[in-house]
Order: sequence, then C-alpha cells, then structure tokens
Amino acid sequence: MATTTSTAKCWPLPASAASIWSSTAAIHMPPAGLGLDRCGDGKAVGSEAVRRFIDDRQPLLTLHGHIHESPDITGIWRNRARRAWFVQPGQTRGLSYVLVDLQRVEMKRTRWLIDRVLPIRRASAGRRQ
Repeated sequence: MATTTSTAKCWPLPASAASIWSSTAAIHMPPAGLGLDRCGDGKAVGSEAVRRFIDDRQPLLTLHGHIHESPDITGIWRNRARRAWFVQPGQTRGLSYVLVDLQRVEMKRTRWLIDRVLPIRRASAGRRQ
C-alpha cells in the first residue's frame, strides 16, 4: 500500500481556536474558478453560487468534494481567495483525506493508493461471482 503526503502552512492562527470552528463551511460542490472543480473530460464545473456565498461570508476554511478526480487532474487540492482557504481532497485510486491541524495551523493531504492491494476480480466467462 503506497501513500503520498503533502503539507502546507495555511493561515495565521486567530486569537481563539473556537473562531475557526465558527467560520468553517462544508459544501459538497466546489466553487468555480479555483482549480478544485475539473472533471475528467477537462470541463470546469464549479458553482458560481458557492463561490459568491464564500466570497460574501469569507469563512477561514471551506471543505469540498463532488469532483473526485480534480486534484489529480489540476494538481490543486487547496487554494485561497482573500481570507478563505478552500480544500478538496479528491478521491481516485484509493482513499484521500486532508487533516487540518489547528494547533500548528497546517493542512496535510494523504492518499492511500490501494489498486495493488485490492485487485479487481473479473468474472470468468459463464460464471457469476
């Protein structure tokens, strides 16, 4: 099982760590225009409405998903616009997740690549599995 990890220092720690939790948004659809929304066919399909919502409210951290292949296509799993950090861990060929360390103020994306560990079984001709 192979893993890849990348880490980034993210934002200045606010006076109270509780303020981070009160300004976090989890929105499944990624916003438009930040490279977190690229489909396998190359189309950018992020939501302008989600982007406007975040631009208007400026939370410190937003969490997204939906376009699982985007980080592998663009190389972007996080981005920033003004005060807000946008995170989209992606999900292809295994399990991907991002850990946000509020004490150190870091983000770390880890990918567990499982395609060699869990081989795909193919049905033999005439047999059901």
